[in-house]
Amino acid sequence: MKKNKSQSPGLRWCEYVFDIYLGLLLSAFILICAPYENILDVKYGLFYGICGGFIIVMTLSVIELLFIKQLKMADLLKKLKDNKWMIFLIVMYLVSTLISGITSPYDYDYMTGFSRNEGFITQGIYMLTLLFSCFFGRIKNWHIYLFGAVCIVFSLLCFVQVAGYNPFMLYPEGYNYHDAYVAYSGEYVGTIGNADLVSAFLSMASSLFFALIFTEKGIKKTMVAIFFTFSFLALLLIKVAAGILAFFAFLLLFFPLYAYSKHKNWFRRILTAEVIVIFLGVIIFYVWDFGKNGTFYDIHLLLHGNLTPRSGSGRIHIYSQVISKIPDHFWFGTGPDSMAMWELEGFSKYIESLGQTVTRGIDVAHSEYLNILAQQGFISFIFFVALIIYCIVTFFKEEKNIKNIVLVSPAFAYLIQAFFGFSMCLVAPIFWTFIGMMTRKKEDEQNETVM
Repeated sequence: MKKNKSQSPGLRWCEYVFDIYLGLLLSAFILICAPYENILDVKYGLFYGICGGFIIVMTLSVIELLFIKQLKMADLLKKLKDNKWMIFLIVMYLVSTLISGITSPYDYDYMTGFSRNEGFITQGIYMLTLLFSCFFGRIKNWHIYLFGAVCIVFSLLCFVQVAGYNPFMLYPEGYNYHDAYVAYSGEYVGTIGNADLVSAFLSMASSLFFALIFTEKGIKKTMVAIFFTFSFLALLLIKVAAGILAFFAFLLLFFPLYAYSKHKNWFRRILTAEVIVIFLGVIIFYVWDFGKNGTFYDIHLLLHGNLTPRSGSGRIHIYSQVISKIPDHFWFGTGPDSMAMWELEGFSKYIESLGQTVTRGIDVAHSEYLNILAQQGFISFIFFVALIIYCIVTFFKEEKNIKNIVLVSPAFAYLIQAFFGFSMCLVAPIFWTFIGMMTRKKEDEQNETVM
């Protein structure tokens, strides 16, 4: 990698700290786990240790480097000025989330959250991770290959579990993947656990490695193709529609951007082809009922005008229940991670392996955007959406070179699946790190080779 000789030693140190953090996030954070009944506690501890530790070390480093004059105040002020709107939106989002917790009608610890550890502290770590990743983050070759190796191990574990085995005793003794909703109240797989979160993770990984196939050559191209194959097959195997939909939606963004950066004369042709693909996709969703189950079935019913709260995957019932309660606390919600106390009517879901329908309680909206609107209120929702839009607009203002397109891949896939998924510290830090790197200003990387 070529170093920017004009860079101060302090900036190089901060980027070195980020390198270590990203390496840990893409390896230890993913692979270290525990039996599924304890996995959230273990992952939450890792989240605090790796992401919280990164923020503390980076903050102390910046202060010390300024004090010993190894970091130029002018460099830091430039970063703050260049990202002043991001900082404003982050501050306003966190302030409105804090007000949401303070004014909550429920007596609970809004700093940590009630059921999913998504309280104010977690939100703060997400936002500071985004900010420091934007300031100092870049992904290196060794990060890619480390992450690829991790995804192979992760995918192999998924394959073995879906085959009916229970390595490392992650399921209760005597049970396996196919005992979901019998021995435990959900579907769990891999070293992340919840199948919806696994789907979000694999959609990000698949999108990243697919984009890299178009940037690498020779043996490197072969390696990332192998990484993609394992990740994508695991994504298909667990059959969570949100992640699969996110990956194919990512393709609709990737090919026009790739054509624009490499072959501008193909740009309009690809857009035309995508319009045809979308049209054919609508026909498929209209004709095929997808076994009368899941999110894809919801889309099928919607196209037929037959969608009711009790039909499909149960999400429509969840959405209708949540939306009906929003006006009660419209501006500031009921506090972060408080929905489990709403006492909503449970939803029913047909389990193919059992041949029967089970009923589950509602503690999350199964849409990250709706979740923020409902729990943290309209004010927090507006600042959250504005922050995401700011990051996307900043990306599109930069030159559409293939390296930038690679960085947007996992972030875009996550944002799509978030319409049907939810945020938890088991996966969300990866998203906030990538969207931070995606938003980094182009001039920060002059004279440097990233990948």
